[in-house]
Amino acid sequence: MKRITAVITLALLSPLIAEYLSGSMSLTQVAAMPVMLAMYGGGVILIREFVRRTGRGWPSIL
Repeated sequence: MKRITAVITLALLSPLIAEYLSGSMSLTQVAAMPVMLAMYGGGVILIREFVRRTGRGWPSIL
């Protein structure tokens, strides 16, 4: 359960960090969040799983 929670949190935070904190998206554009979640969340999960299965650490993810 802890692992699934980490994956979901990472997928949900990735579009917020990438778009909102960089200033590319405002809070009024929240309706586009499902599209951003599919774009960023899917890539983040693929990278995380690849790094974990090959036994690499946090520097590889960054």
